[in-house]
Amino acid sequence: MKRKLRHEKLRRQARDKGLDSAELIAADDKKELKKNAEAVRLEAVTPLTACRHDGPCNPLAANCACSENGVCSYMCKCDINCAQRFPGCNCAAGQCQTKACQCFRARWECNPMTCSSCRCDKIDSQTTGCANYAMTRMIQKRMLCAPSRIAGNGLFLLEGAEKDEFITEYVGERISDDEAERRGAIYDRYHCSYIFSKWTIGPLDFY
Repeated sequence: MKRKLRHEKLRRQARDKGLDSAELIAADDKKELKKNAEAVRLEAVTPLTACRHDGPCNPLAANCACSENGVCSYMCKCDINCAQRFPGCNCAAGQCQTKACQCFRARWECNPMTCSSCRCDKIDSQTTGCANYAMTRMIQKRMLCAPSRIAGNGLFLLEGAEKDEFITEYVGERISDDEAERRGAIYDRYHCSYIFSKWTIGPLDFY
């Protein structure tokens, strides 16, 4: 829908200015393609289904979801020494915020069931705890929703944040492509849209 509207607008411009509409549309499509290629690609996180069989995971194990995922979680009922079992990390407290941490690199929060030394089980504010456990603890940065100089309202940080540091959980609704086009046409009228597209699962509306 948005593409069609852009093309109609370009055809009108070409007609008014005596330009070649096909060239304008081709240039617009090329620009949009480049924009999409440079967009931040959010990776979909597929919920893991824990396996429920005896012995280690392997392609011959009955009903083994982990053989497809390539990794077992602490919830799996397979052999404790299964080669696919995620080992957790051995980081020191407060250090689980770089790719040196296996959990951080896998985009998993640390887990007291698997991580032995990062103190992700500590909730005492006086003790240095794990830096990769914020969502589970519901710890987020202080923020303020206020009028933006760009458009509408914006979300502003009230404290500093390091690169890759957890800020907050950003929640949206998964919608179909058709619904995204329908809502997009409405949002465009108000110059306010929070629809993003996850490359692997489709559009999300963070209204």
